Amino acid sequence: MQWHYAVNGEQVGPLSNDELAALVADGTITSDTPVWNETMADWASYGSVSALQEKSAPPMPPAVPDEAALPAVSLDAQPVADVAGSVPEIVEYGGFWLRVAAKLIDQLVISVVTMPVSFVMMAVFGMRMASSVANNGGAPTGMVGMMVVTYVVMMVVSIAFPLFYHTWMVGKYGATLGKMACRLVIVRSDQSSLSYGRACGRYFGEMVTGMTMGIGYLIAAFDDEKKTLHDIICDTRVIKRT
Repeated sequence: MQWHYAVNGEQVGPLSNDELAALVADGTITSDTPVWNETMADWASYGSVSALQEKSAPPMPPAVPDEAALPAVSLDAQPVADVAGSVPEIVEYGGFWLRVAAKLIDQLVISVVTMPVSFVMMAVFGMRMASSVANNGGAPTGMVGMMVVTYVVMMVVSIAFPLFYHTWMVGKYGATLGKMACRLVIVRSDQSSLSYGRACGRYFGEMVTGMTMGIGYLIAAFDDEKKTLHDIICDTRVIKRT
């Protein structure tokens, strides 16, 4: 590119870019000096031309850093997947027959506790009846009250212990002994743990399932998430431990 400039009405040039820069540096050409080159339609002050050039000039690249200042990159490092593109964890739900096996184990555990209590109560009732017959000439007395007490105690044990067992085990460990043996755990639909209150509610929900003549349990055999009726009621899922 060839430049021309005017001094006292006289045109000077052509000048190269370097020559023009040298004249600007020594003060021969100031911001008010008229200049022109072949790309311009008319003369203009050097100040306006230089400002236009600075505005349109592409940004200079940053200085090349010293190699010692560059962070080390390990070739063995694995890229971290973006959260939106990460593969969700696959959840495997407890199947129908596996849950049946866990239920049978739980029934065995409950029976080990409740049956001895029932046996002791019946034995005590029998001994009291025999003693009453012997002391009253073959006519038992006061047996109605004793029978009622025996029945109430047996009912309390048969209801209270299973309730406590399921509520405490599921609320604290997420599984009963039967489900632990089958490597199952009870969680919410969002995979969070159950509170003691929800664990207790699930026990009563299973009573509702039991009133459906087994249909509430059979739902699990056809549901994608293996949900029974009480799972649907209480928003719970039974999944396999990893």
